[in-house]
Amino acid sequence: MGSDFAGLNSPGLGELAAEFPGYDFGTQQTRDGMSIIAVRQRGSDRPGLCVVITADVEEMRHALREGERQAGLAG
Repeated sequence: MGSDFAGLNSPGLGELAAEFPGYDFGTQQTRDGMSIIAVRQRGSDRPGLCVVITADVEEMRHALREGERQAGLAG
């Protein structure tokens, strides 16, 4: 996949990791530039696959919050 999960030094990724501890964050070069990737960790409170790819930290934060909000409504 070519991802760089040591990319937590990238601006905003450390904040996302602190805010959403159930996810692994990293960066990956895409044809549109550098993208941020979030993948739900095994053993997190919400099992199952969840992947979000975007180049915008705030868009990532919004997508993860919306996913958690919807999971709370379903639970």
